[in-house]
This record gives sequence, structure tokens and C-alpha cells, in this order.
Amino acid sequence: MAVFVFGLLTDGDVEWMSRVGEQRRIKDQEVLIREGEPLTSVILLLQGECVVADRAAGEIARLGVGEILGEMSFLDSAPPSATVTAVGDGLALFLDKQTLAHRLEADVAFGSRFYRALAIFLADRLRVTVRRLSAAAALELAAAPPRPSIRATRGAPAASRHRE
Repeated sequence: MAVFVFGLLTDGDVEWMSRVGEQRRIKDQEVLIREGEPLTSVILLLQGECVVADRAAGEIARLGVGEILGEMSFLDSAPPSATVTAVGDGLALFLDKQTLAHRLEADVAFGSRFYRALAIFLADRLRVTVRRLSAAAALELAAAPPRPSIRATRGAPAASRHRE
């Protein structure tokens, strides 16, 4: 999806991000974001895969190439609500949070493009999550034992409906 995000930015925007960001290798099982700990960077996953997990629910999602990590905490300044860990080796672009915030404030046109791209990215991620949750709920419903229907008891004599 970050590839899509880059598509909404100008060549100059992407060049700036490449220049000020730190591209670095990430190692298998490296924690990129830790639940509850403040972030210093927004991360674009260029190669590899990560797992998102929280203390209560365990694994929430798997993220692949093109995903943006830490965007929610960047937007609302709250600590991360989940831990993001690399699954296998990969490559990521780390954009310093303060440097990015300064550029967004100083360059209104860049800010508009960046926030629009981020909004579309988050809307897409929400749609995928809703589909996944709907599919899981449908599977759970299908596996549940059948409940007696109201119709099945309507025609029955009152004595059989209200056994004491």
C-alpha cells in the first residue's frame, strides 16, 4: 500500500522522504514498534512481513510490503496500541516523526497530499479488517449449534411450551 501512497505524492515528495528517511535492514523477530512505548518514526515496509499483536488479543494482523507502520500514533500522538515484529528479514524506511511533522507544517501542499494518501490507506485497511471480522463472525455463526426457532414453539400447546 505504501507504493500506492507514493503514487499520490509528487516525485519531489518521494525524493524528500527517501533523502531524510533512514532505509535499513530489519531482522527476523526484530520489534519495530512496542505496545505502549512512544514512537520516534513512521515506518514504510519496503520488503518483508510483520506481525501486529497486542497483549490481550495476541496476533491481530500480518502486514506486508507497502504497509505503513506507526501511522495511528503519528496522527493522534497516543502510544502504540500494539507491538509490530518482523517475521523474517526485510527492509524498511524510517521517517523521523518530528522531521515529518515539521515538513507537514511547513509545506501545506505536501501535507495535503500526505494526509490524503494516509486517509485512503487507513480506509482501505479498515475495509480489509471489517471483511476479515465479518468472515470470522460468519464462520463462528455457522459452527454454532442451531437454536430453536420461535416458529417451532408457536404451534405447540401451551402446556408443552411452559413446562414446569
